[in-house]
Amino acid sequence: MRGERGFTLIEMIVATLILAMGIAGALATFGAISRASGMAAEYDQAAFLAERRLAEIAVLGASALTEESGDFEDEAPGWQWEQEVVETEIEGVIELRVTVFWESGDRRREFQVSTYLPEEGAEQG
Repeated sequence: MRGERGFTLIEMIVATLILAMGIAGALATFGAISRASGMAAEYDQAAFLAERRLAEIAVLGASALTEESGDFEDEAPGWQWEQEVVETEIEGVIELRVTVFWESGDRRREFQVSTYLPEEGAEQG
């Protein structure tokens, strides 16, 4: 038997272990990619909802520039929003912040957008 070419049992076991570790690593990578993709979709939804809330405020005008909160009811159950009016260092300009909140797994996530608007009654020109 000496002199015959081939693989020994030890070589086959080592090769199998290396292959198994490679497959396990690939599966872990696919899992991470899947989670990241799901999270990206959630943040995309949050950005859409926040921008939509800003558009609603623009339509309602100055009367909507108050501290408020609510939810997205039927469109996105479980997702809430909060708007906040913040004074800025620039006279006659306010910052409007809209924050969207949602539960993702066992974590509460949030996404915030803001815009700057002329303060009601401020002179423009």
